[in-house]
Amino acid sequence: MSYEEDALSSARSDETSSGTNSNAEREADARYRALASVLVIWSTTPEGEFFERETGWREFTGQAPTLARGFGWLDCVHPEDLAQLRSVLKHGALTEQAFEAEFRLRRFDGEYRIVLVRAVPIYHDQKFVEWAGTLADIEEARRSDERLREGEERLRFALAVSGAAVWDWNIQTGDLEWNDGYHRIFGTNSEIPGVMSDFVACIHEDDAEQIVAKIHQALKTDDVTNLEYRMVHEDGAVVWVRIMGRVFSRDASGNAIRKMGVITDITAQKEAEEVLRRSQIELRSEANTARAEADELRRRLLARLVGAQEEERRRLSRELHDQMGQTLTVVAMNLRALSEYVHDVTREFRGADPTLELDIERRFKTLHTAVGNLGQQVGSLARELRPPSLDTLGLIPALRQFVGEWESATGIATQFDVLGFGGEKSRFDPESEVALYRVIQEALTNVARHADAKTVSVLLQRPNREIMAIVEDNGNGFDPEQVPHNRLGLVGMRERLDAVGGTFQIESKPNSGTTIFARVPLN
Repeated sequence: MSYEEDALSSARSDETSSGTNSNAEREADARYRALASVLVIWSTTPEGEFFERETGWREFTGQAPTLARGFGWLDCVHPEDLAQLRSVLKHGALTEQAFEAEFRLRRFDGEYRIVLVRAVPIYHDQKFVEWAGTLADIEEARRSDERLREGEERLRFALAVSGAAVWDWNIQTGDLEWNDGYHRIFGTNSEIPGVMSDFVACIHEDDAEQIVAKIHQALKTDDVTNLEYRMVHEDGAVVWVRIMGRVFSRDASGNAIRKMGVITDITAQKEAEEVLRRSQIELRSEANTARAEADELRRRLLARLVGAQEEERRRLSRELHDQMGQTLTVVAMNLRALSEYVHDVTREFRGADPTLELDIERRFKTLHTAVGNLGQQVGSLARELRPPSLDTLGLIPALRQFVGEWESATGIATQFDVLGFGGEKSRFDPESEVALYRVIQEALTNVARHADAKTVSVLLQRPNREIMAIVEDNGNGFDPEQVPHNRLGLVGMRERLDAVGGTFQIESKPNSGTTIFARVPLN
């Protein structure tokens, strides 16, 4: 019987003889059984032969104690690990020193598991008589260690690739620890700041006050801090960094005592953003320049078109006034001569037929009236095409004449006011005068056609460095959003004002009348 068997036997004899166990003995036995449920308790001879009193061996390996006896237990060891295990056992027998060993052992389900064996030598009468030890399944622990190692490797790789440096700040002492990533950002010769105050001293002076305030403010929460700012190298070079971190521990009062995080060099990103920003500014500038040039070209084309239209109107007006006027004058003179001639020729017939003279006079009177009306229409058409007063007297007299004639023709009560001018004879550049005249002319034409208005007001005023015309009626009104954008009258007014650098605006609501604003700059 071994020393351990003898001790266990004596303990059982004592228990039987006394008939009771002390509390300490019961607690020790409970601890032993709990340990046995997790570990395999074993004992062997100094050479490694199993005794048949192992605890948990059959439950773990599925091997019967009779098969495990002697060196049979080695059948459960992975073949690749046998030589190493035998070497450990041999070395232990020679040195009689406690040892640990890891090897793969076949579990009851056939899976090989990594186990940890711990053994201590047992002596009886100062003689090494056996090994006593434990065997624990550490497969999951080793897998966890491997996963942790792989995770650490991936983290180190990610930090190296990203150029990030890890920092650990002891807030109570101010101590600041870094990994080797610090030199990747700030240079191999830069001195690592060992306290937070040294690190803060490296922040760019334009960012320091704001960033320090944010760093201390962030200590009040457990949220992740994310800051971007500039730092200055020892050689004076400026580097942009992004710092991210979080409070990891607090004291009993809730005060932050430790914060960890990473810092990354984002100088290249900031430089790229600056290049992109400048490119966008340049593109916007070029686009604005191109748009301005296109607008100027369009304005010039409109001005030339409007100028050509006005020149054609002027020519037609002049031809109507000169040629048609002269022709109608000749017709009227010949009608009078013909009337006198007919009166003389028909003298001898009038006595025979008294109604003949009256009929002849009536017909000549009708002809004279028609020729007179035609002359007035030709004159009106000539003035509408190009009123002479616009060229000879200027905008204000021409508008006053036109508004008066329009009021007489339409029967709509119209008020014309002028504010801010030096007098009726105030003159402006011809293009602006023509543009405002035509816009007011078209606006009043629209009132007569569509508004069903009872009153109209036309105001010409001179605020600051512009001339503004306002035409307001109390007619039907309309929704400007529902009017087609290609409506010729509105398009024409806008284009005339665009040609002289002016603006056009309509305010109207159904049943609320309409107001038109036309502005042109003073040159």
